[in-house]
This record gives sequence, structure tokens and C-alpha cells, in this order.
Amino acid sequence: MLRGLRHIILQCVSLLKIFFVISLICFLPQVLFFVEHRRDGALKERLEQEFRLGIELLTQEMVQEVTHRAKASVGLLTHNTPTSSEGGIQVAMLQQKGITVNKVAYPAKRESSAVSDALTYMIYDHRIDAWRMPSKEAKEHMHALDTSFFNDIDLLLVDVQDSGMTYHAYVQLIMQALRAGAAAHKPIMVLDRPNMLGNKVEGPVKHDGLSQGVPLRYGMTIGELTQYCNSCLSDAKADVHVVAMQQYHRKVPSAANIPVQKGKEYAHSLCALLEHVAPIDVGAGSEYDRAAILLPSSIQFPERCWYQLQVHLQQMGVSCAQYRYYNKHKRRFCRGLGLQINDMQMVDSFAVALTVLDFFKKNGVRLSFDPLFDATLGTCKVREYLQEKVTREELCRSINQDLEHFYRKAFGSFLYHPLPQVALL
Repeated sequence: MLRGLRHIILQCVSLLKIFFVISLICFLPQVLFFVEHRRDGALKERLEQEFRLGIELLTQEMVQEVTHRAKASVGLLTHNTPTSSEGGIQVAMLQQKGITVNKVAYPAKRESSAVSDALTYMIYDHRIDAWRMPSKEAKEHMHALDTSFFNDIDLLLVDVQDSGMTYHAYVQLIMQALRAGAAAHKPIMVLDRPNMLGNKVEGPVKHDGLSQGVPLRYGMTIGELTQYCNSCLSDAKADVHVVAMQQYHRKVPSAANIPVQKGKEYAHSLCALLEHVAPIDVGAGSEYDRAAILLPSSIQFPERCWYQLQVHLQQMGVSCAQYRYYNKHKRRFCRGLGLQINDMQMVDSFAVALTVLDFFKKNGVRLSFDPLFDATLGTCKVREYLQEKVTREELCRSINQDLEHFYRKAFGSFLYHPLPQVALL
């Protein structure tokens, strides 16, 4: 009897062990996911509580120390007009700190993502207590940020929310500011902001123009970029100071307490590389404004090819949906894919753009390039590869060598962790 009871107990213990193992297999992944989610949430919450932009950390004492003046006259290089809501907030924040802004420079409006270094600026007129445009003579003279901008200021503050891609004007404007500041012997103070595209470095390194020596996507904040340009690219060295952010984490951009690009907006970084290639349409002005890959309906591009392209893009981290719209400017219907990118850290914009162009070419779409294609990418080698003048191997070797060379030079300019990561072809 005791032997039978013992046998029953052993069977029960064995069943309990089996039940425990099965439960562990079934529920352990969910437990680990919950713990990881809680940890990521705690990190994000802590960063949101402690994160500060450079403009939030700036003090009047910092300005006095740099300018050696009790009441310095300050100029501001930014991405907004001082009369806009966001620009007004920037100026108001500085005034609350006792910092007087007398002049604001900002990029001129552009109709596309093309490279442009045109500049507009406004002056604060104390007689009427309002911002106004400069005189006609000064406005005609000021096509770029030069030494004349520094004539009646003691310090230039830079508070720019850049896109993270060199085809926008900010890299060129930073180079102009560094050269003009060095020539005028006036200090420059950068109020650092996040790079909303994260820490990935990719694409061709530019070989001409003011952004020469900077990759297409550079993975650096505006403060790091300014330090790199000043130490490695500018002939005359300016007196540069960076007010670094507090508790900035490159992979948690939403902790920056400022609007975060999402979905379709992330896709702009990709489509800006394609909008100068005919017959590709990027949906400008549509629901997928510069966030689509389309062809005119007059081109008989098979449905199966769109499906294959959609699969390729989804494997590279780009979500797609079938889309069709009427281009009012060109008076034609276009069809293709609307794009959405949820995590820019998982997407290599340049590699995706090259995949799209390769795919169209292999499937019989004749591609033609306007002059801004080379200017946007900073090299002619991509076009030459697509025109079969250079091989894929030659293109990859050239781009990868340039990226590695850039990273070695820029390493001393990095201010935050994790460090930028190079995405080689």
C-alpha cells in the first residue's frame, strides 16, 4: 500500500514538473517582454523628466563670459522667423533670461528639398518695438550669412532644428556662420538640439560645396556638426561654444519634449533623394506629401512589380500601401506606393533609395536625372552607376571608404552616447 502511495506521489510530482516546464515555455517570453517594456518605459520617463535643450540651459552668465560684456547684443540663427509662433517662443525664452536678441537669420523658403543656402533675416526695431525686414540695400546685399551680419552684434546664437540630412540648407549656413564669425572675430554659441533621424551615418560624403566632407545622413546633433565643421572643414577657425543638452539619448528622440517626426514625415528623408529622377513622382501636395513612390498611370508598370517592390521595401523597414492620386501641376494620374517609416533607426534611407532606382531600372523604367540629383547626393557616382558608367562594386567601395574616413575625423566631435553608427553599403 505504501509502495502504491509513493508511486502516486511520484507521478504527481512528475506531472507538476511537466506543467511547470510548459508554463515556463509559454509565459517566459511574455514576462521578459513585460520587464523589457517596463525598463524602456522607465528610461524614457526618466529622460523626459531630466532632458533639457541647449536653449533651456543657456544663462546670461554664459553669454557674458563669452562676450566679456555685461549687456551683449545677440544675433540668432534659427529655423523660424521671429514673428512665427515657434520663433517667437525662442526669442521670448532668451529675453526671459535677460539676453537681448537684435537680429534673427533663417533660411529662405524652398519649394522642394533641393540644396539652398539662401538667407533671410529680420531686425528688431526698438523705436517701434517690433521686428522688421532690413532696408532694401541691406536685403539685396545679404544673400548669405557673411561678416556684415556680425557688424552690430557681439555674439551669434545658433538654435537650429536640422533634419539630419545634408540636402537641407543648415549645413551650408553653419559653414557660412563659421567663416563669417572667424573673419569678424565674433564668438558663436550653439544651443544644441537632437538629431531627429537618430544616430545612423550613411550615404555619399559630399565632395563639393559648403557641405563638402559631410555625409548625406550624418547622425550628429547640430552642436556636434558645428564642432566637426569648425575643426575639420573650415579654413579659418571660429570661436565656437556648444551648450550641450542634458540627459540626451540618441535612440529616444521622443524624450526631447519637442514634436517628433513620425510615419510619413520620416519618409521625406527617402523621397527627397528620388524627386529629382523622372518619371518618379513623390506625391508632392497629396495625402502622402513627398512620402510616396509613384509612376504616371500612362506607364504600364505591372501590378506584380509593385507588389515585389512593396515586399522589398517592407523587408528594409518601410511600410507601404497602394496609392493613387491626381497630380494637378502635371495634370496626370499617378499610381504606386504610399510610404510610412515608424522607426528611422531601422531604415537606411540611401540604401532604400538605391534599391528603388535599381528596381525600376531592371524592370524597364527609363530614368532621367535633373542637375539637382547630383547636388542632393553630393556626388555624380550614383547617377553614373545607374547609367552603367561605374560598377556597383566601385560605387560601394567609394562610399564606404569616404564614410569610414569621415567617422575617424568626426570622432572627436561627438558629445553624446550611444555614438553614431556607420551604415556601409
